[in-house]
Amino acid sequence: MIGAINSVRRQSYLDWELIIVGDHTPAEAEIKKYLERLNDPRIRFKNLRERSGIASPGTIPKISGLESAKGDLLCFLDADNMFFPGHLEQAVRAFKKNPRIDLVYGDTLVRLHPRASRLKVPHYIWRKPDWSPRRTWLMFYSNFLDMSEPVFTKRAYQIAGGLDASHQSSDWILWQKMISTGCYNFYHSPHLGLVYHTTSLKHHLQYWLLMLAQNRGWKYQSNELQFIQKEMRRRLEKKHA
Repeated sequence: MIGAINSVRRQSYLDWELIIVGDHTPAEAEIKKYLERLNDPRIRFKNLRERSGIASPGTIPKISGLESAKGDLLCFLDADNMFFPGHLEQAVRAFKKNPRIDLVYGDTLVRLHPRASRLKVPHYIWRKPDWSPRRTWLMFYSNFLDMSEPVFTKRAYQIAGGLDASHQSSDWILWQKMISTGCYNFYHSPHLGLVYHTTSLKHHLQYWLLMLAQNRGWKYQSNELQFIQKEMRRRLEKKHA
């Protein structure tokens, strides 16, 4: 989590707010002490009174955070990922250049988390495709946007009806709902925006295969990603045991 927080604090764009939401975390006191030491008024912390469960991992905390957000632009950042320093600046620049844009996404550096293995496993960059009518259609059959990657307008989020905590792939459903409600002006900004940490060698390979499938424009449904979702559920069950 500290890496994620520091990646936001290192942003070249300074006019941001960070809302950290704990999923009924027992580390509430430690987090508050850490934030007191940072003494950054742009950072707020809230801890859910009840654990949200693993039906849709992390979705309820994200919904709670967005309910408190003040800005017109929104984004997520999972605790084990990080932003590149220029990510928010590049996104804001794109929105200023074209106010009709609903969502901006960049490219992703995929790296095995240092805690996952002592082996030096090569990282790779996922160069995301430019948005197009074909990609708009393909978003209903395949998803290349990680939850932590896009920056989008509050207006588009609200029109789409927000996140759905009943669905495992809540981010994918959100992008689809944006498109279905007319908020389909997505834009690819060709910059490195996100560092995505995989949690095991198996996860690292799975993500690489997903990248290949996306780059070839293969179609699939969310239930066909059960091999990834099963791994996510296993990690969460172990974490919350």
